[in-house]
Amino acid sequence: VGAFNLSVESTSIMEWERILRINLTSLLLMSKYALPLIRAAGGGAIVNVSSIHAFATSQGVSPYAAAKGGVLALTRTMALDRAVDRIGVVCIIPGATDTPMLRQHAERENKSLEELGFPPGDFAIGRIAQPEELADIIAFALSRGASFITGSAIIADGGILAKF
Repeated sequence: VGAFNLSVESTSIMEWERILRINLTSLLLMSKYALPLIRAAGGGAIVNVSSIHAFATSQGVSPYAAAKGGVLALTRTMALDRAVDRIGVVCIIPGATDTPMLRQHAERENKSLEELGFPPGDFAIGRIAQPEELADIIAFALSRGASFITGSAIIADGGILAKF
């Protein structure tokens, strides 16, 4: 869940906790209950989804950025903890993705996605990803081909972090 126009001062404790529960605690709970099944199967992988806000962020998204930074840290420690069980843990770092959350943000701002800084075109730096593109990356991260990747972030941001 996103957080817009929320600074540290303007965010209520209830809103802070809600955003962290949805964006970070939910991953802890999913992993807590999935890990015994993955271990019993002889190993596997967990893919957490963070955001470019874990690395470079913007104004008004304090609780969201904090949660997504926490996802990256959680991924790293889980990888260290679960390597003994042959369980890899990686984190996908997507940029903007064509989701209802992004479109609702544009509507709230009364701006087009292009006006918000997302250029059109398949090879434009910082373009918006289609959900299927990220699904392909997640499928790769779960595949045998990614077995050497653990404790790492796979940045799938359309190049936007290259600009920072």
